Amino acid sequence: MKRLLYILSIFASVAAVTACVDDNGRTEVFEIAAATFPHDDVANINAAAINLLHRDADGAAYYLERVKNQSPAWWDNLGIVFYLRGWRDRTR
Repeated sequence: MKRLLYILSIFASVAAVTACVDDNGRTEVFEIAAATFPHDDVANINAAAINLLHRDADGAAYYLERVKNQSPAWWDNLGIVFYLRGWRDRTR
């Protein structure tokens, strides 16, 4: 029974994320998480990644500036921001 409840909770989570897709196909759930938990590094990195999927370097940079501990995911996202802005020399 516990396993069934666990599987149902996963489906509910996927349904909740899918329901948060706007008309442009943008997943707002990660931006909502970053707004709800502005000091959470993971929430901000995830929100930055969603912005990068939509080639929004400025939106991604906004969330990356809020991150305190620069993890490898942070550096990866920052490199993509630099690339999208045309700063290819800084992506190394």
